[in-house]
Amino acid sequence: MFEEVDLSHIEFAAQDAILALWPQVDRVLGALGCSEAWVSDGTTIADFGLGDDQLAQAGLALGLPVAQEDHLYAVAYRLKAKEN
Repeated sequence: MFEEVDLSHIEFAAQDAILALWPQVDRVLGALGCSEAWVSDGTTIADFGLGDDQLAQAGLALGLPVAQEDHLYAVAYRLKAKEN
């Protein structure tokens, strides 16, 4: 049997930047090979556990540098700026 668990104390991280940049976020996630990931404004590239080769391939696919410490929304913002 399952016990009832009180989940009322759980708060989800903000997604304002992610949602505002969704087309670019989707492209970045695809380049990272993580298109089905749930992400928030706090998500960093390091959260995906990619190796150096995978990270370099993602950067090539996007046409811009991608670093482990980058927030996902920041990469998406740079991608949007590059497209405009």
